Amino acid sequence: MDTFQTIFSSLKEILQKYEGHLVLIKDQPDNYYLNLHYTRKDSYQGYFGSVQIKKNYVSYYLMAVYAYPELLENISESLRKRMQGKSCFNFKKLEPALQAELETLTEMGFQKFKQEGFR
Repeated sequence: MDTFQTIFSSLKEILQKYEGHLVLIKDQPDNYYLNLHYTRKDSYQGYFGSVQIKKNYVSYYLMAVYAYPELLENISESLRKRMQGKSCFNFKKLEPALQAELETLTEMGFQKFKQEGFR
């Protein structure tokens, strides 16, 4: 059985691929957080994604699916069931197929932000 720390590490690896292109905000044992290189006039820095260990699950946040909901059109029912809100996926266990799907979705989101100039 996967521990939350194992799940966190696997999901963190997905986001770490973009660390060189984005702004690392937090790299803690239970919280990994990346922002975009985009800052609004009110000083809010664009959010890319994060992974956090919570009390009952591990959460993977991906802002691209909130900004570009069309990215969710072709996700599997299994991944959709893990959605909470508009940009959060919760995991108590992580299946390889869902991890691969999340990797693809994250890459699509990164490319969409890049196309829009929000890198």
